[in-house]
Amino acid sequence: MTFLTSRFPPLQLARPLESFGASFSVELSSSLAFAPDTVLRATTGHSLRTLMRRHGWDALIKQLQYGATGKHSLSSTSKRVIAGRLGLHPDRIGCIFTDDLSKEIRRKESMAFVAQIGKALDEVAGRPAADAGEWELLEAGLGPLSEDNPIHVFVREMAKVDALIAEVTALSQQGRAVEAEGKVSHLLKGVIGAWEVLVPGIPRRTCLLLDSTLRTLGTLERAFKGSKNTQGPSATAVLALLDSSRKPLGHWFDELRRAVKCRDNLALEKYLSRTAVIPGKTISHDRLKAWASVQPKSVMPYAAMEAVVAAVPDASKRAYLQSRFLLARGLTFLADFLRSSTEQSGLSWQAAQFALAERYKKLFINS
Repeated sequence: MTFLTSRFPPLQLARPLESFGASFSVELSSSLAFAPDTVLRATTGHSLRTLMRRHGWDALIKQLQYGATGKHSLSSTSKRVIAGRLGLHPDRIGCIFTDDLSKEIRRKESMAFVAQIGKALDEVAGRPAADAGEWELLEAGLGPLSEDNPIHVFVREMAKVDALIAEVTALSQQGRAVEAEGKVSHLLKGVIGAWEVLVPGIPRRTCLLLDSTLRTLGTLERAFKGSKNTQGPSATAVLALLDSSRKPLGHWFDELRRAVKCRDNLALEKYLSRTAVIPGKTISHDRLKAWASVQPKSVMPYAAMEAVVAAVPDASKRAYLQSRFLLARGLTFLADFLRSSTEQSGLSWQAAQFALAERYKKLFINS
């Protein structure tokens, strides 16, 4: 059974991603947002399905998809189990397979909708759940969100983008073009021109996707101490990783080495071998160099980061480095995406990071 993670087909790039590889498909939740599965794979290397499997949702999702698409009928026991996991009364599970929503799911057969079927019995943002974007579905599936959890804040902000695009689309379909334009004018004003100056020939869709993502990162940074930075926007957490002297993960390795007082990667290799990060295994100097320089198809895996960071003695520094790693991988993806989606084949990593940094400065200062 195909596990679909977006209602849209993968985005066609001018060339394959260099760091994440040709097999990495870029999917969208809306015209302004990458799909949750794409963001997950970019930051952690794990797919949405892997995440659900880890949390014991995989079997449940398969049952729901079979039932919703009419390929199997669910037993009363299965319905009770599903209802328990979704926090619903068993009688309500039957609604999934009898109402109009079921027809929509059968038509689309998209896991992006079926995966969040628990709240699909009701409405999201005033619309039928089957019309909601993937971030909205994920937001509802997470339940009550915490303002102290950066992942929750990120999901909430991306869900707002999905909701906005859905509202604009609805207005356009009703012939209310002026109202529709007014809803997004603050997001689109000057965007294309600003990016064209930084990267001549950049596709319009690339501009919009990068801008909305950088805006969300700016919101996160302001929510989590960014606005308290006494040195101003030029010294923000995001910009520190986008400095074009190194790739984002190269800057992350600098932070890692400082945390364990290692001058370079050779010293780090010796430190890690002494601390037995991975019992019976060592991480070579060449491997550390490849990860730090992000050589083609050599993005550091999340599991490797966990093993390396486990060697950091200070718990607070371990937590900091883990969160910074997610940001560094995410920014690496954005730079890789910018280079791969632009017809200008000679766009260097330094130029891509410079463009992202310059645009982020404008958005961060003006947001």
